Amino acid sequence: MNGRPALLRNLRRLSPLLFACLLLGGCVYLRLLELRDQLADFDRFFSIRSAPGLTLICQQPVLLVEDMGFFGLAPEWQTRLGVALRWHLRWIKDYAAPGEQPEDYEVTADFMFVDGKLKSVHLPERVFTFVPKSLVLAALRSLGHASVDKSRQSARAAIAMAKNSPLTRSDLLRFLGTPLEARHTGDILRLHYRYTMVADVPSPGKIDLTFTLDATTESVAHVEVRMPHAVIELDWPKPAAAGTAPAP
Repeated sequence: MNGRPALLRNLRRLSPLLFACLLLGGCVYLRLLELRDQLADFDRFFSIRSAPGLTLICQQPVLLVEDMGFFGLAPEWQTRLGVALRWHLRWIKDYAAPGEQPEDYEVTADFMFVDGKLKSVHLPERVFTFVPKSLVLAALRSLGHASVDKSRQSARAAIAMAKNSPLTRSDLLRFLGTPLEARHTGDILRLHYRYTMVADVPSPGKIDLTFTLDATTESVAHVEVRMPHAVIELDWPKPAAAGTAPAP
């Protein structure tokens, strides 16, 4: 008899966690929390190959192949070799401004799974004509300290860097082309881009990128990456004022 009240108390205590698992597709939420904890101890759980391009190698892989659907990810093509599975992913602008070819602004990545778990992610060198590798790594490290809003299925973090590497409007236009929408409100400029995966699935996932810029300096202050079931937000480091040394 005494066991039943205790069981009910335990169920009530666990119900928010169980609900989150159901809401986020199985227990992908728990694996994402584990990934966040690994990113907080980056040098222990990850290694980097910095040429060619940038390869992030997971020492203790967490995410599963089936978790990729949560992010709306599907390969353009895939190859298997024993226990390894390689996904090639490609995103392309789903609109074109006059004179643009959407293919000119495509973004690619390669995911390697081993025994069904994501072992490595490779970004090609072209990405780093747009943003320095140090900034990409700083963004990954910052996600280890992200605040998570389960109701919005979002994570938000501030990028911390020893040296400021501002991302500017001209960088965005060079790498991503003309935005789908540009809104200028007071001293804020917002540029909205939409990319669609090239994949052999009925409804390939889309990614919406919204950059918030300081209209005066035209430097990025914030970026929101919106995927089918998740949102990642990053606050950019403010550029150092002229004559001011960057923070150590």
